[in-house]
Amino acid sequence: MIKDNRINKIDLILNDFLSEIEFTTNIDFMTLSAKKEHITVEDTYSQIYKEYPEKYKRIFSIFQQQINNLFLFLNDKIDVNRHFNADASRELIDIISKLDSLLLNLKKEGIEINIEDTYKKLIDECRKFLRSSGGSTIPDNFNKIIITKYEPVFFVNNSSAITTRQQAIAIKLEFNNIYMQQQIDQMLESIEKHPSDAIGKAKELVESCCKAILSKKEGAIDLDSLDINALIKKVKGELNLESKHQSVKQIIGSISGVAIGIAQLRNAKGTGHGKDAVKFREPSIIEARLAVDSAITLLHFFWDLNKEKNTIN
Repeated sequence: MIKDNRINKIDLILNDFLSEIEFTTNIDFMTLSAKKEHITVEDTYSQIYKEYPEKYKRIFSIFQQQINNLFLFLNDKIDVNRHFNADASRELIDIISKLDSLLLNLKKEGIEINIEDTYKKLIDECRKFLRSSGGSTIPDNFNKIIITKYEPVFFVNNSSAITTRQQAIAIKLEFNNIYMQQQIDQMLESIEKHPSDAIGKAKELVESCCKAILSKKEGAIDLDSLDINALIKKVKGELNLESKHQSVKQIIGSISGVAIGIAQLRNAKGTGHGKDAVKFREPSIIEARLAVDSAITLLHFFWDLNKEKNTIN
């Protein structure tokens, strides 16, 4: 299956880069032997990427810490003699090269990584004067660097993935339900690795949200027996989603379409529904993100209205 190979390739790329950057080589001058040691990442760097998927978090944290450490040393050398030592020059060249390779390989798989503008310009400036032997002369017009330590400098897909995750976290806090919190986490982690799982969980979350809203009002009805269309219809009635304006009515009507669309995508390409093992093709990351983003938007809308209604009552 072509899609399976593509998804697996993303994991291969991330795993390879982690294996390359997670360890540092130290020389024991007493025995003249080389020893690999696991890199310790400061908690600050881990925290600023805490909402990212685990592998991206680790890679970005290591890259930003290593670049910042070298930038700090570069600042010191600007004060001393404007000569960046040979070892440090080679190390920064190596990091920039690895970063270029990571961005290029992920971009081929449809994942775009962006670098914060200031750091991108700094890296491009460093390319011009860094030398792999004999150290590097720091140009007179290269000023001391303002280090970014408390904000991320790497972003996935123009931060759309991070925005989705932040919105999902808000929903997790609202529901205060361990099962749903776990489902949301699994849905987000599955978008790139297992898109069919993400689509299946997106549909399940819409159903869970509807049932949570209706559970106190529909005690005599078996909510589990209702399909997503019936659930959405009941929720719209419970939340008094009505309007005399045609444009608003059209938007309200589209809510059902979104929910049903997620359900139909799940039936065709998501988990939780029988598939033809021969004809089935794994959905794309774009399809998975569409289902997840749509579900999260729907959940936000319904849950906020439900809170307002309960507050007024």
